[in-house]
Amino acid sequence: MLEIRLLGQFDIQHNGLPVEVPSRSAQSLLAYLLLNTGISHRREKLAGLLWPESSEANARSYLRKALWQVRKSLAADRMAGEEYLLADDITICFNPKADYWLDADAIRARLTETKSIEEQIEAVSAYQGELLPGFYEEWVLLERERLRAVFEHKLQLLLDSLVEEGRWAETFEWGERWIALGSMPEPAYRALMIAHAALGDNAKVAATYERCVQTLREELAVEPSEQTLALFKELRDGSTFQSDPSEMVAILKTVPTETEMLPPEYNDQRVTNLPIPLTSFIGREDEINEIKGMLIHYRLLTLTGAGGSGKTRLAIQVASEVQNMFKDGIWWIDLGVLVEPGLVPQAVAKVLDVQEAPNKTLSETLAFALRSRQILLVFDCCEHLLDACAQLAEYLLKACPDLKILTTSREILGVAGERIFLVPTLSSPDPAQVRPSDFHAFDAVRLFVERAATLKSDFALTDQNTPAIGQLCFGLDGIPLAIELAAARVQALKVEQIAGRLDDRFQLLTGGSRTALPRHQTLRATIDWSYDLLSKSENAMLQRLSVFTGGWSAAAAESVCLGGEIQPNDVLDILSQLASKSLILAERKPGKEARYRMLETIREYASEKLAEAGEETVVRDNHLNFFVLLAEEAEPELFRPDQVLWLNRLETEHENLRAAAAWSLERKVGTAALRLVGALSWFWSTRGHYYEARELSSQILSSPITMERTEVRAKALSIAGHVQWVLGKEAGVRPLLEEALDIATEINNKPIIAWSRVFLGALTSTYGDSKEGMALIEEGLKECRALGSVGQSGVGFGLSFLGDGVFYQGDYQRAQELYEKSVDALREVQDLNFLAYALRRLSHTARHLGDLEKAVSGCNESLNLNLDLGHKQAVAACISGFACIALARGEALIAAKLFGSVERQLELIGFSLLPTDSVEFEENVALAREQLGEEAFAAAWAEGRTLATEQAIALALMQITQEGVPLGPIQQ
Repeated sequence: MLEIRLLGQFDIQHNGLPVEVPSRSAQSLLAYLLLNTGISHRREKLAGLLWPESSEANARSYLRKALWQVRKSLAADRMAGEEYLLADDITICFNPKADYWLDADAIRARLTETKSIEEQIEAVSAYQGELLPGFYEEWVLLERERLRAVFEHKLQLLLDSLVEEGRWAETFEWGERWIALGSMPEPAYRALMIAHAALGDNAKVAATYERCVQTLREELAVEPSEQTLALFKELRDGSTFQSDPSEMVAILKTVPTETEMLPPEYNDQRVTNLPIPLTSFIGREDEINEIKGMLIHYRLLTLTGAGGSGKTRLAIQVASEVQNMFKDGIWWIDLGVLVEPGLVPQAVAKVLDVQEAPNKTLSETLAFALRSRQILLVFDCCEHLLDACAQLAEYLLKACPDLKILTTSREILGVAGERIFLVPTLSSPDPAQVRPSDFHAFDAVRLFVERAATLKSDFALTDQNTPAIGQLCFGLDGIPLAIELAAARVQALKVEQIAGRLDDRFQLLTGGSRTALPRHQTLRATIDWSYDLLSKSENAMLQRLSVFTGGWSAAAAESVCLGGEIQPNDVLDILSQLASKSLILAERKPGKEARYRMLETIREYASEKLAEAGEETVVRDNHLNFFVLLAEEAEPELFRPDQVLWLNRLETEHENLRAAAAWSLERKVGTAALRLVGALSWFWSTRGHYYEARELSSQILSSPITMERTEVRAKALSIAGHVQWVLGKEAGVRPLLEEALDIATEINNKPIIAWSRVFLGALTSTYGDSKEGMALIEEGLKECRALGSVGQSGVGFGLSFLGDGVFYQGDYQRAQELYEKSVDALREVQDLNFLAYALRRLSHTARHLGDLEKAVSGCNESLNLNLDLGHKQAVAACISGFACIALARGEALIAAKLFGSVERQLELIGFSLLPTDSVEFEENVALAREQLGEEAFAAAWAEGRTLATEQAIALALMQITQEGVPLGPIQQ
């Protein structure tokens, strides 16, 4: 049986033996699947949930690796054949029929009225601390809060039972446990006071009450409820227990508690003035549940987000679903129509029908009227009246213990104890990542279709219009208001026409509801409302930030946006102000600096304002300079120990780097364009950005603005020439490398001479005269050695290329010696990128020499390195290497499946294997076909083409494990 504990720890055991799940990512994935057992999760949604700040491609890659690790940890052959994961190419699910026990399930199980105290204790004892301590993902925080709420509800029921039966020792134990969790539970303090009173210890009754008072004041800045105070006064003299102890127990039952708001069966109608929407509410089930959970625990909650993101509509929906929590009703205060801050108390008083009392302020009168009422006030649209709303909310919450306030605002109130919920835009499909047949599952698409159908009765989602609707929803960032305005255009335009006009979205998306406030009638007016509330420096910053694509760091903003109203010391403050006003999004991970981004719709608006201000050229030049320097800072690090860190950093900034390259061509800044090619080519090819590596470098190198024979051109020619050859573009590469060598010789740049000669020799050896090529490599290798530490990676490259040459002459022993020297040189400088290549070549050589254990070891280490680097082409080459090993062992069927998988992976990335890897692939494919026969080979090949990358890796390593060969880090 599998026993899993996620509360207070992450611990898995199978039949009493520990099960290791190696990485935090794999643990997070497994925990999410366990907590949602039986639900089939789409892979793209899991990737977005678990790696929200990564690109879609990276998130999917991380998911595949994490899934592979989970599968290895829960491998059926180690778990008595039990299948815990149910997965296909689209979905992943934890098998609900598997034999397992999960501590969180014990907490979540429904507690019937017939449960004994011992059974209740057993249920709550499963809670050994918060869910997944040390995990900070958003989904964990939400589930952690939900489990804690359920646990506290059950603990309240247990305390009630213990008090009823007079089991005072256990009342002390469980009351103190609740308090020790860091909560501020008044029910626990009340139970402790009764227990002390029952034992005749009035001093401890008073001490417990004082603890309660102090804790609530320090943590929440509130006083104990009237019920707690009343109970304390009853208990102080102990007279009630002397007459009849059962009467004192009854007091506890009459005190309303926080957990009494949980049961959904209570359906009494409540008084409210909530607006009744005229249209249906689409999606947002998770957001609604999270907000409802937050309302249980917090007294001031602000829904914040960009204009048009649906804050008001979401607040109405949430409020309508929690009416049973507030016996005195829910009251909606629309502040959007107000102009004067001083009118905020009057607006609240008018809704509540409260008249101002003599000799008291209206706020004091409101506090008096609300002090004993269990009520929810909803302040809608606070951003233009922030100070007035904050002051009134703080005053009322301090005076009224059972009052809760829910606000909607583009900027938070900034009141002590305020909790924030950032309202996301609707989920929308990225057409580059999601199949059109799956578009219907996204909330943005559902909203567009429903609103369009209300205006055009025959409108429906069809195979023909689905791609355009997906493009439209994605292009509008899933902003509900923008989507509704777009849907209003279906009466005059086809969906394809609407999607085609998104470049002019502010002219297109007009004509909203005539009854709506003016700022909600057009997309431009919505953003104008936020923009007009900004200070001069905030306006300037917002405009300048529009040159970033894909987000930015504070350091980038400080470099790009300075000048005029914005001084160096102002940047962080202004970024914080813009984030608090929902015009930019701040994303933070523990231990990492904040990263900011802007919705595309707001970015286009700000870009227009930047052009109107006449600053576009200057700011884009700043942007170009910053990212040229970043690329050049990163380039040498791509051959050093922290290369994965730098590859990830460049990946994060990829869209900005692409924009910088485009601007360098538009501005005709040839030197900057060449510097980018020279610095980024290794990154482009390693991380699978093959279009940039091939097309953008070709475009820049052939541009008239980059023809001057300078060092930067020589470097760009040399590196880009080699990378294009690596990516399978033989034609046209030789002239690039020869020109690089000519220019470097003219200016006597020895590093570029050395590298160019090594690259040219490798090309010549592969496609031309092997003898001439080997001589060029030898000469380049000698020049790299003369450079000292600067040329050490070049030495590793050259040795591997020499090894390739003798390998194809059939001298495997000499090739092995050269590859081993290459590995040693590359390990010395920790150039993991090319080390992975040398190890793979060493693996092929060992296989030819009959040393299969060494072949496995080299290929396994190469695979690990390439997975860490994110090098898709090289990962495919490693799987091909494992297929060759399987074939050498006589496992032709396994080999054919793996070869088929490699073909499919290469098709997906649009490139072939390296020339050296291609030779091994083709020779061994032919051998497998011969051994199996055409029919069996074709069936195995076809099956292999259906395998996802992690499935192919698992197949390769499972076969190797069965053969008894020890694996390296990837198994651990």
